[in-house]
Amino acid sequence: MKKNVLIIGYGKMGHIYGGYMDEFGVSWNYYDPYMAGGLDVLIDANRYSHILISTPPENHYQVYRDLRTLEFAGRIYIDKPAIISHEHIKALEDENVFCGMTERYNPVVVILKKLLDVKKLTSIKFSRYSTVPENVTAPVLFDLGIHDLDLYLYLLDCDKFPPTYDLFEKSKTCYILAQQDGVLSIFEWSHESYRRERKIIVLQKNTVYEVDLIDQTLVAYESGNVRRNLYVDKTQPLKQIMRSFLNNDRCDAKLSHEFMLAVMHNKRDMSPI
Repeated sequence: MKKNVLIIGYGKMGHIYGGYMDEFGVSWNYYDPYMAGGLDVLIDANRYSHILISTPPENHYQVYRDLRTLEFAGRIYIDKPAIISHEHIKALEDENVFCGMTERYNPVVVILKKLLDVKKLTSIKFSRYSTVPENVTAPVLFDLGIHDLDLYLYLLDCDKFPPTYDLFEKSKTCYILAQQDGVLSIFEWSHESYRRERKIIVLQKNTVYEVDLIDQTLVAYESGNVRRNLYVDKTQPLKQIMRSFLNNDRCDAKLSHEFMLAVMHNKRDMSPI
């Protein structure tokens, strides 16, 4: 079947996805109930081979369920976070669902994964800082944290998260400290910074790796005060993930979403700091 794509939700990300479809030479259309234009109604979904869900997170599962009700049999891409309720976890058990965990496709992450030796690993620290408009209510854990929870699994080849962890939160800033198999993991996320930061710091025996996910740079600090700037062939992770989705690759994000939801549940059970 020739690739024919429908983008559901045509805001900022929808426009970006549409641009990639044009670049790939793929036929596409869009449907957005919040805008004039697009398709009047969502019918005959099976004329599309691939559908991208780029609506607000609270609408993801409903759109997914509507597509299955319409008996759409093709591939479905869902922006992160794919779900925001554990009752909707079955969407991530669907083999035709591809979750938009773009950082796996960041070229500097691909290189770091090859360099990591878990047996020599002491600690790994993830940090993401940004500012958001006052009218954006998405929790920092959903907006920023899900990427790093996913990278933790991806980089360390884990099939589980630490059973216990310490959670610290104040306002729009969140920290998690955990230890598993002798590796200390630190996650720090904030929507209250006046600068953007996306970094990973790895302490490994005889080597420290400093990764900048925005600039796509990787620096290795080695014994004897040796500092090496490792070459990174810079690419656009969103473009790469679109290629992967259209090629029908898999992207299992169930476990990272389960941990994200478990953390959110524990936050509700905690007294305010």
